[in-house]
Amino acid sequence: MRAGDIVSLWNISANNDEQVFSNPRIFDLFRSPNKHVALGHGPHYCLGAFLGRAELRALLSVLAATVRDLEVTGPPTRIQSNFLNGYSSLPVRFLPR
Repeated sequence: MRAGDIVSLWNISANNDEQVFSNPRIFDLFRSPNKHVALGHGPHYCLGAFLGRAELRALLSVLAATVRDLEVTGPPTRIQSNFLNGYSSLPVRFLPR
């Protein structure tokens, strides 16, 4: 880099380093070690992280107790962004226990 060069931060590259993870693009709840940066770090740590984790814990525990399986019912739509990585839509049907 030289003085005056434009530098860009690509947040979506976080947690996708093939030198760190054997299958970086696979969703794996049990990935270990997983020093992800989804909620920031240090002084930039997300203030809502604890609430977000509590909400997800509540949602996933209810789903685990009431849903036997799920089916994908349509094509996923990826988010087109250099800031976010994920889906804007993934149609699914929950099959009750």
